Amino acid sequence: MSDKSFDREWRLDELLEPAALARLGPVLVGLLGDVAVLDAGGRLLWGELAGEARREPLVLELEALGYLASAGAAPHLL
Repeated sequence: MSDKSFDREWRLDELLEPAALARLGPVLVGLLGDVAVLDAGGRLLWGELAGEARREPLVLELEALGYLASAGAAPHLL
């Protein structure tokens, strides 16, 4: 018997597996320069995090699942 009211909250590392990040990462670098993908707790999932990087939330259904961080991207790109 299954519970249809079960509402599971996904983590970013479950939605973006390492193979997907390996394909997506170089595209993000081409667009933003230096870039890092972080989970909601701030753990680095991909890239290199610069100390002065600005973080923008990656939002799904009103909740931040993680962050896209870049020090070199223009403010309007993040």
